Amino acid sequence: MGGLAGGAECRRRAGDGRKMFIVMGAFKDVRRGLLRRGWLEDETKSRPDVHLKWTLYDTDVGYNGLKEYQMVNHFEGNGQVCVCRARGRERQRESERERDKERDTETETERARERKTERDRETHEARDREEERGDLQNAV
Repeated sequence: MGGLAGGAECRRRAGDGRKMFIVMGAFKDVRRGLLRRGWLEDETKSRPDVHLKWTLYDTDVGYNGLKEYQMVNHFEGNGQVCVCRARGRERQRESERERDKERDTETETERARERKTERDRETHEARDREEERGDLQNAV
């Protein structure tokens, strides 16, 4: 069962009750997902009565001509919904990487403190032993 149709074929098949969509841009996953679900793609990108219009740019939507049942992937006047979401995820990943670095640095700093404390303790114990030996030799 093919999902792509153009011109007259698209108009003929639209009567079979299948939902129609237009994808403008390189949204391969969106296109594949809709086709897998039985939607019909208008390759001509010219039908005004599609159920879903997925675009890269807000200006490609044509909000004034939308009917109540039609869906788009933007909010009117906000041309970067998808882009902002992707940037937000990247910022979140950067933030997580920075936190991980800070955590690693803190852990390494704590380990260095523990090593220094251990060395200091060993040094003090060695001095104490030397003092005890010195006290014993002086006592004899």
